[in-house]
Amino acid sequence: MKNKILGICICTLLITTAIPAVESLKNNTINSNLAMMNRDNNPPVFGTPSPANNTLNTSLNFTWSIPITDPEGDLITWAIQCNNGQISTGYSEPNGTKSITLTNLAYLTSYVIWVNATDPMGSQVFVSAWYAFTTRAPSVPPIFGTPSPENGSLNTPNIFSWGISISDPDGDLFTWTIQCSNGQVASGNNANNGTKSLPLAGLLSATVYTVWVNATDPTGSGLYTRAWYTFTVQPNLPPSKPNKPSGNASGKVNKLYIYSTSTTDPNIDQVYYNWSWGDGNYSGWLGPFPSGAKVSANHTWTVKGSYEIKVKAKDPQGNESVWSDPLPVTMPQYNGITPYNMLLKFLEWLFDWFPHAFPILRHIVGY
Repeated sequence: MKNKILGICICTLLITTAIPAVESLKNNTINSNLAMMNRDNNPPVFGTPSPANNTLNTSLNFTWSIPITDPEGDLITWAIQCNNGQISTGYSEPNGTKSITLTNLAYLTSYVIWVNATDPMGSQVFVSAWYAFTTRAPSVPPIFGTPSPENGSLNTPNIFSWGISISDPDGDLFTWTIQCSNGQVASGNNANNGTKSLPLAGLLSATVYTVWVNATDPTGSGLYTRAWYTFTVQPNLPPSKPNKPSGNASGKVNKLYIYSTSTTDPNIDQVYYNWSWGDGNYSGWLGPFPSGAKVSANHTWTVKGSYEIKVKAKDPQGNESVWSDPLPVTMPQYNGITPYNMLLKFLEWLFDWFPHAFPILRHIVGY
């Protein structure tokens, strides 16, 4: 009986001693495996950020980003924080580009971005890095170049196009307006850098005009640039000497003939014409006609003879040109009955009956 009790005691002692040893061996094995696993697992790595580190002249509102990759493909927990207080985070995410949206940044300011990442199911090691960027200078409003014609120009035409170069230093689209003191105006929206113009017409001679120019870049500085310029229209001048009239140099009485001429006005004014037919008759002022346009008038002579046709011009202000060079014309005149006169009379009759025949003969006798 004593031996049986002693055996039970010895067995109990052995069991009590062996269990902790087994547990210790088990824990040591697990820890060894974890240590080996952690030793072979790498933490996440960072790629090149966008914009790149130390970038200058960034916008005041943009998205900053960076690739974060775990070499073993473990899920990543990450955080991106800017020193302006804005932050972006992600938990248990796959490899990829992580970003933070930055808004309302200050002009010409340097900012710092901190990035932290770890792989909780992998190495469990935190990696950190920091990057910097500097925002751009404040936007400036559009600027004006030299106008054409230049400010204060004299003797400008009565009709021309006034223009000026407008450009935005930051390349922002802009809105512009050009207005003349005669009430004419031109404008544009969402315009690119370049020359903007205002066509002007109906300007009064010897008159000073003012042109106002305004421009702003709504998506840039939001500021307005304003300037004004002047020019003086040339004094009123009479039309140039009309061209020598063109048309038939000979004909017959009581028949209608048409003659043409043209001239230009230095002020681009419209032009009136007055024809002198050489027989004491005048057309009176006909018109107005555009400057430089070819114009025509007609006349019938009732008495045979030789005449000179000439024409002069005037503008709406009453300034008259000199007379044109004359065009001599002959309406055949017969003095008495002679063989020569009878021949001319026969030819006149022949040409009337056959108006399209005998062109060479008509030229010889001047009919």
